[in-house]
Amino acid sequence: MNNLLVIAIAFLLYSVILYILSRKKLLEKYNIILWGPILMIHSHKGEDIINRVAEHKRFWIIVSSIAIAVCFVLSILLIPLLIWNAMLSFQLPIEAAPSPILAIGLPGVNPIMSGANFWYAIVGLVIAVIVHEAAHGVMARIAEVKLKSVGLILLMLPIGAFVEPDEEELKATSYLKRVRVFAISPFMNIMLAIIFSLVFSLVMMNMVHIKCEGVGVVYVVPNMPAQQVGIRPGMIITEIQDLNGTHVIKNSTDLQKYLLKKNVGDQVAVRTYGGQIFYVTLASKAIYTKNSSDYNKASLGIVMIDTKDIARTYDALKFPFSSFRRFIDYTMLPFLELRGNSPLNKPYTDFLDTLISSEFFWPLATTFYWIFWINLMLGVTNLLPALPLDGGYIVHEGLSWTLHKINISEISREKLVNAMSYTLTLFVVFLFVIQFIGPYLRVIFG
Repeated sequence: MNNLLVIAIAFLLYSVILYILSRKKLLEKYNIILWGPILMIHSHKGEDIINRVAEHKRFWIIVSSIAIAVCFVLSILLIPLLIWNAMLSFQLPIEAAPSPILAIGLPGVNPIMSGANFWYAIVGLVIAVIVHEAAHGVMARIAEVKLKSVGLILLMLPIGAFVEPDEEELKATSYLKRVRVFAISPFMNIMLAIIFSLVFSLVMMNMVHIKCEGVGVVYVVPNMPAQQVGIRPGMIITEIQDLNGTHVIKNSTDLQKYLLKKNVGDQVAVRTYGGQIFYVTLASKAIYTKNSSDYNKASLGIVMIDTKDIARTYDALKFPFSSFRRFIDYTMLPFLELRGNSPLNKPYTDFLDTLISSEFFWPLATTFYWIFWINLMLGVTNLLPALPLDGGYIVHEGLSWTLHKINISEISREKLVNAMSYTLTLFVVFLFVIQFIGPYLRVIFG
């Protein structure tokens, strides 16, 4: 059964059960609030842990002071980045326009958080949200603000947690204390992202190396010779034998030069890493290219990649912070899954040896990467200078503090700050939306 259909049926049953429980008032009885299809379970469990962590007040004051500076700078820098992305969107063809569904950060809904990545996304999201909300709670307690509740958020599955400080008490505290509460959470997400990135890159990626020099089989064309004899994606071609002897294949150039000398119908023996030999009758390349000029060109029927190129890909993963381009490529790995060429998945991982069992190694390494990625995305997104995100509140409080130094009435100051904050929020939303509709606007307005 189609995965999307299974999710749809499960979601329908989930919604029906929630509707019945809501009608019978059973959710209210257990302090559970229904917000659309999302369940928010309110309790006081976990407050003791938050209170114990908050006892290290001096440490958290230092960390939150750093967080304020870092988050304020990043919030401002995100504006030119959004403008740059919005401008780039006008250069994209319509077929390359990003889907708005990519903006929905829910596993199973967002295509990059679906399929093989679903459970990795769930783990990363749960950890990121718990860290985010717990940090808010710790700084709220340090600011001597009561916590009304601590709870869990569910959408069929747990997708996070929340901490609910007393809003009136929070408003009554100083500017600095409020900013600390807002800045600490995205900062902790970014710090956690850096930690897991370092573990993934410096530890996990240094535990892998290519099995051998040769040509990796990325894809096997249906009904072509390679598929017919059992050659599979993930294999590495190292040699080809024929009546003229053995030909060592170190890269795709070697293989292409060899095939140019062969004729359609020739029989060859293909040796792969591990010693397997496949007896192949070469076919016409035109069978799958549909190009008449390829009619007399011999082909195995594979899409290939040099294992040396694969090695360079994983070397780049070892040092993602060595350049801005490498870091951008590093953060784009989940999007490669949409095209089926992510280095964290088969067949690319089949070209590598690991120091520990690959069945254990790759799920663990991928989990570390997704914890990094989700925390980075959550932290950066929350730093956008738009309400009700943390970045919006940081800018709002910064404007309030600045205008407080000017001799104007409190009412006028509040109106001015709100006008500036909401104007900036609308501008950010506009830039965000443009990234999805820019290619269409370019076509409409020429």
